[in-house]
Amino acid sequence: MPWNFKSILRREKKAAAKPAAIRPEDSVKNPAALLNPVRMTVNLARDAVRKSTMLQADAYVPHGVQPLLAAAELRRVYGGQMLPDMIEIPSFRHRAVPVAWAPEVLTLLDSAFAELLRDAKAIITVGHTLGDQLHQYCSDVVVIENFRDWHAVPRSNRLREQLNLDDKQKIAVSVGTVASGCESVIEGLSRLPSNVHLVFVGTFAPASYEQCLREAVAALGLEPRVHFLQPIPYGDLSAFTASADFGVIIRDPAILNNYVSLPNRVFDYVASGLPLCAPQIPDIAKIINTYRIGTVVTDLSPAGWSAAFSEMSDRSAEMRGSAEIANDALTWAEKRQDIEALFKDFRTVCFIGVNDLTRNNRTMRFAKTLAELGKSVKIACRAPANIDRAARLGAMVIPLSID
Repeated sequence: MPWNFKSILRREKKAAAKPAAIRPEDSVKNPAALLNPVRMTVNLARDAVRKSTMLQADAYVPHGVQPLLAAAELRRVYGGQMLPDMIEIPSFRHRAVPVAWAPEVLTLLDSAFAELLRDAKAIITVGHTLGDQLHQYCSDVVVIENFRDWHAVPRSNRLREQLNLDDKQKIAVSVGTVASGCESVIEGLSRLPSNVHLVFVGTFAPASYEQCLREAVAALGLEPRVHFLQPIPYGDLSAFTASADFGVIIRDPAILNNYVSLPNRVFDYVASGLPLCAPQIPDIAKIINTYRIGTVVTDLSPAGWSAAFSEMSDRSAEMRGSAEIANDALTWAEKRQDIEALFKDFRTVCFIGVNDLTRNNRTMRFAKTLAELGKSVKIACRAPANIDRAARLGAMVIPLSID
């Protein structure tokens, strides 16, 4: 039977989804498992209330929707205001990687989170398109993009040295977690000259997607030109990727959470001095067009990706100067006045996360800026692993549990 790329992908994705899905027969065998997402949300809130004397603040900033209940309960006990930081679309039904929750539990939690968002004084978010979606919950939506702290664009050859590629080779680099859309990109690469390479630096969701892609790459004879590398520590990322020719964002804009996104990797590429190509995702396209730092891919077929890579390979050198201008303009310091205005009436601010916020660069940047503005900053989250980092930035860390 002839090899077929798309059929392999469908098979692998279907197989990967089966173990995680909650089927009716599973709920009969273990009905308590259905309520795990609810239990996690409620237990986080209960532990926050148990520790409320330590967490008391004028403003509570839940990171994403799952800590909303904890913030609401703290406000019930001590007063204060909620200013959720919504980094994705609130509904889990529109995520790029769907959660394996029973449909009725998903409906329950999505409805509860939506109602809690309506009680927010203001909602913080990462981009204007997502902000437009959030206006249905709150009239006051403040966009604080995920700009990075400024540093000079690095001069480094680490990526080329690791891959043993000379300057005649053209390198497209994809940083971060990729959940879909690689099919057309890889097929498009097969149409390009042999000196054009694609490098993945990061992970895949689900994990089986990577193996599927490796099989496809092998079948197309692209193994010398498609490289799979493990994630790089964030502090080293800019220098590591700086010798690529351009960055690429691979995500399907037909998924609502992707369409409204403005991902970190846009600013990671800019910080590396790299132009980039990306699908027609409004906030990303606006930055590409405003600073003239790349190509917006309107045709996501293999032919469309092939044309985009060809253009980027030819023009990346001339666009690097524009990327450096963007690096100077798109900095976290530019958001300081917006943050000061947003929190001007609050003396104490408590960030709440269901995951480790001491490793979340966005939260840590907020903490640093608020501490510099004279605010008392607290970080409440599960399993904080970098308490010293938070302390250096001026924040106190309180661990939370979902048990």
